[in-house]
Amino acid sequence: MTTASFALADFAVALRSAEIPHDVRHRATLLVLNAVGLGIANADHPSVVAARSVGRTEGCSTTWGDGTPRGESTAALANAVAVHISDFDDTHPEGGLHPAGVVVPAVLAVAEQEGWSGDQVVRATVAGLEVMARIASAAPHRFTLHALHASSVCGTVATAAAVAMGLGLDGRRVADAMGIAASQSSGILQTVIEGGDLKSFHLGWAALSGIWAARLAAAGLTGPHAVLEGEQGLFAAFLGSRALGEVDLPRLTRGLFEEWETTRVVIKPYPCCHFTHAPIDAARRYAREHPPVDAAALRRIASVECRVPREAVHVVCEPAADKLTPASGYAAKFSLPYCVAVALQNATVQTADFLPPAGEPFRIAAGTAALMSRIGYTVDPDPTLAHSYGAEVVVRHVDGGEWSARVLHPTGSSRNPVPDSLVTDKFTDLVRPSRGAERTALLLRRLLALSSAPDVAGVLRG
Repeated sequence: MTTASFALADFAVALRSAEIPHDVRHRATLLVLNAVGLGIANADHPSVVAARSVGRTEGCSTTWGDGTPRGESTAALANAVAVHISDFDDTHPEGGLHPAGVVVPAVLAVAEQEGWSGDQVVRATVAGLEVMARIASAAPHRFTLHALHASSVCGTVATAAAVAMGLGLDGRRVADAMGIAASQSSGILQTVIEGGDLKSFHLGWAALSGIWAARLAAAGLTGPHAVLEGEQGLFAAFLGSRALGEVDLPRLTRGLFEEWETTRVVIKPYPCCHFTHAPIDAARRYAREHPPVDAAALRRIASVECRVPREAVHVVCEPAADKLTPASGYAAKFSLPYCVAVALQNATVQTADFLPPAGEPFRIAAGTAALMSRIGYTVDPDPTLAHSYGAEVVVRHVDGGEWSARVLHPTGSSRNPVPDSLVTDKFTDLVRPSRGAERTALLLRRLLALSSAPDVAGVLRG
């Protein structure tokens, strides 16, 4: 029986370095770099500390922030939580998920345990990113509309494929791993509405579960092979059997070895939900075109209308009262009014905009709150906006004037790329406060040369 999981498993097993184009390998390397930088920067967050504390300490997989060797499951969980906890990681726009934040921590944790080379890490990472993006893109943003975190639902299966391939399993065993993993998929988005701690744990649990699925397949456990498209498979179970006919099943395998989803994964330029990035780009453009955007100028703004895809509404727009008064800096990352107001005021959005002073609660300045009250949204019916995370912003002035900008491809996207220097600068800014300039520069060089490293452990330690 030929199934989608068999086809994806055969792709993973057949993936050799020579068959991966240079730009794909390079993008995968940058995604590893970005993930490790975030893992180090967020190491002291309480959620990351909690993740490190609950697992086994025996092992040789590094938790990046403290450099301590731990069991591979603990390292994968803690590192994935750390990568995503600040919402500054990566996004595959069409799929609507954060693939590297799941795949990279899992692959690196197993790589240290097994003594993989850097080349093996890159191959396994590409395999995982391709599988994860394709599963989500077969039903673009449908998981989100069903209150599910696609990063978790799809990430478990993709991580299993990546790790099983790295372990040298054959195609049937890789498909077994994917089948086992699908039964562990989870992740409900109520935590986003309530501002809880679990969103980053969705990625951590997917990384951990994918490793276990691969290990179980290696030990002989079998799994269902029509686990994606089957009448009681992943799509039917999470989206409903009626929706199965609307899933683009050919998208799962179309263009393998020809079209590379890895190059479409965006490294975030702003530390907040990706649905806010196009409005931020537009607001920054307004600020640049209307200097100075001081208090007097902001008072001349009568209203700001953000036209967004419907998929963005319950993530960054509703409940409206909560988005106008986010209770924490983390909640503010999912507030469209807050992110747009900050971009209008400062012509940028930075990590500091979501961090309260030490020992104090998060508070919104009076001027920012006043501007937020004039920022609303409407749903734009253009279906392509969700795939690209695009939006349009219309600024109306009290004198009747109007300004608008439509951003179809936000900063960092494959059609609006940023230079590599901005990615490496981001890594340096993330890591230098804890590692110092010299150690940060050394780690940066090692990660950029990951493909040629004989042993990945030597890259991550020291």
